[in-house]
Amino acid sequence: AKPRRVAPSPTVTAGEAFPTLVVVPVINGKVDFYNYTGSVNLIADLAGYYSTTGGSLFDSTGPLRVLDTRNGTGGYSTPVGPGATISRRVTGGNGVPAGATAVVLNVTAVNATKNSYVTVYPDGKARPVASNLNFTAGEAFPNLVVVPVINGKVDFYNYTGSVNLIADLAGYYSTTGASVSDNTRPLRLLANTNCRRGLATP
Repeated sequence: AKPRRVAPSPTVTAGEAFPTLVVVPVINGKVDFYNYTGSVNLIADLAGYYSTTGGSLFDSTGPLRVLDTRNGTGGYSTPVGPGATISRRVTGGNGVPAGATAVVLNVTAVNATKNSYVTVYPDGKARPVASNLNFTAGEAFPNLVVVPVINGKVDFYNYTGSVNLIADLAGYYSTTGASVSDNTRPLRLLANTNCRRGLATP
């Protein structure tokens, strides 16, 4: 019901799967999906919602690497295999209190041997039929993930092939957090197509 803004989420390449986390205001109980050109199948997985009566507030921390299966960060030093799940404790350290209800992670898949997907979900809960990260063999694919915390841990599931996973902590939600969300419509703030290595854009 609002005018469409010039701000894509995500930008995609023909023939590949691209995930992204989108936080979008709700008008009339609905959100709209617009495709610029060609045709594409869309999948939307609900991660949560904001409301004036919500129970958790946000606190930023990091960025801090809490998992890297390439070098043992987080307790794992080998790629995650097909159908395998690993767990990572995220509370009680790294600036995240034991009472955190959810964490915000930037999760990256690298060196995958097959096209696959990863699901990040609360420890001890049934794995949802939804992916957080879809990726192509041999390439690096990141995505921002907001995941509830159960037993102080979150789980990472890989569908097929083997893949190294990296997780960087960006913040957490708790009932005593410091920030609330004030959503706005998508609005492009930067479109620099000529940024060279080592050049910062003010």
